[in-house]
Amino acid sequence: MVLAVVHKWPLIQPNVNNAFLNGDLFEEMHMDLPLGYSPKVDAPPKGECLVCQLHKSIYRLKQVSRQWFSKFSYALIEYGFL
Repeated sequence: MVLAVVHKWPLIQPNVNNAFLNGDLFEEMHMDLPLGYSPKVDAPPKGECLVCQLHKSIYRLKQVSRQWFSKFSYALIEYGFL
């Protein structure tokens, strides 16, 4: 902010909706099925439950901010930023 004031640059604060949902997962993650979701398969055998495998980040994961920052910093480097 100091640099912006010294150089009289305009300050812009963008708000990117759903930014954390754009991160890619680099490890295998599973979660319980959401409440209200009814799968189109028969009920699992007794003592077992159905889960789904995640391919993208979702909110409330510990990894979500790290995964988003990784994707964001890679994009900046691709454009030549240091």
